[in-house]
Amino acid sequence: MHLYCSVALVSSCERGEHASLDSESASAGRKPKAAACKAELKEWSTSNLEMLTIAQLQVRMTETVSCAKVAEWHRHSDKRVTAYLLEFYRTDAELASRAFDFINEHHLSDEFREQKDGVASYSTDDPDGSAP
Repeated sequence: MHLYCSVALVSSCERGEHASLDSESASAGRKPKAAACKAELKEWSTSNLEMLTIAQLQVRMTETVSCAKVAEWHRHSDKRVTAYLLEFYRTDAELASRAFDFINEHHLSDEFREQKDGVASYSTDDPDGSAP
């Protein structure tokens, strides 16, 4: 698995799934073309992420990972691969920001902290986090 398979996309990266930048590629399940990725990156980097829906952000994240893979497969410079990854992280940050805003706006912070995943499963009365 590659460095740019984020937690949200690990399973799709492991299965070798790729986003597509046009309907023909999407229906055939093929990887995007390098030229299409390059054009999309120019558009993505100047777009206002606040105007996109959650679904559009998720698609954008998948597409940027796919384009980073294409750039790597075509042995493009690390600079181009990095550009796709930076766009991925910019999009991911917007999605995370919206999630935290939602949690705060709906007064779900306490419930969020009480989840039994990871570190949050430990009691706040256990300062060193050693309790199971």
